[in-house]
Amino acid sequence: MYSFNRGKFEEKIDKINDLVSEFKENYAKDNEYTLFLANDDIIKYSFNINNIAHLLGVNFDELKLQKLISGENTEELLESLTEKRFTIGTRIMNGSLFENSVFSPYIDQKLKAFKDAVSIPFPKNIKFVCKYNRELNYSDKEIDSITADYIIGKENESNDLVLLFLKENTMMVIYLFLNQ
Repeated sequence: MYSFNRGKFEEKIDKINDLVSEFKENYAKDNEYTLFLANDDIIKYSFNINNIAHLLGVNFDELKLQKLISGENTEELLESLTEKRFTIGTRIMNGSLFENSVFSPYIDQKLKAFKDAVSIPFPKNIKFVCKYNRELNYSDKEIDSITADYIIGKENESNDLVLLFLKENTMMVIYLFLNQ
């Protein structure tokens, strides 16, 4: 049986709030990057506040459906999530809302990967850039749903590999592979 831990739930909300604040203060401005590749492709890319909920592992669908949060854009929805955390936590505790409908099961990895992805100076620490060809992908349930044009591999301070999947100049997915 699932056991809800309000303390861990609050920690997740605080971490999300801290990352959003850090992103807005330090990275939301002047974060457009252009890479000129040897094959003459040009990749233009930026982190946009409207894409970060997905990258942070937060899903608003069920929260909006149950009218627990409101907002016109991602930034307002994230603020609403922070403000309504007690009510949301109570709904999870009484079983009328499931934590996995709010947070990705990989939220801890997503939060670390997000921090690494936006805080590593770009293009510093890039290990590779490659075109993504889904037909050459081996079968993996997690990866099967990815559509991307390019993958950028970056290294963080712990020598972990951070993979950034780009589709039409928009960050789609971030994966973190820990250095073992």
